[in-house]
Amino acid sequence: MALAEVEILGCPGVSISLNSDNRTLGTGNKIIENEVSPLSGFELVPNPTSSSVVVFLEKYLGKTGDLVVFNQLGVQVFSQHFDKLEQPKIHLDLRKMGLKNGLFYVGILNAGRPVFKRLVMMDEN
Repeated sequence: MALAEVEILGCPGVSISLNSDNRTLGTGNKIIENEVSPLSGFELVPNPTSSSVVVFLEKYLGKTGDLVVFNQLGVQVFSQHFDKLEQPKIHLDLRKMGLKNGLFYVGILNAGRPVFKRLVMMDEN
């Protein structure tokens, strides 16, 4: 059973749903209109990246939630829970996590609607 279904920013025609196990995503072609703003409150810099990314989370300061990363198959590869986010940015070293080049979905899950953005990791060459 899907808990939430959202459009992926920057991926027209693609939506994902977070399943009740909170670990897998399902992809589909249904788009929920006007539920995700381009001003979603978090940014991924740099994107694309060769190894690490900084997630800017100013909108979520003082809030409870989870920062999650899913691979292109919808498998969760990272999760960090915060009871009260106190830092406006989180640094993720994707290579140290053992991740290879590919497409990833970075998401913020909190009491509001989940928001996901895509992240591309590729070699610098």
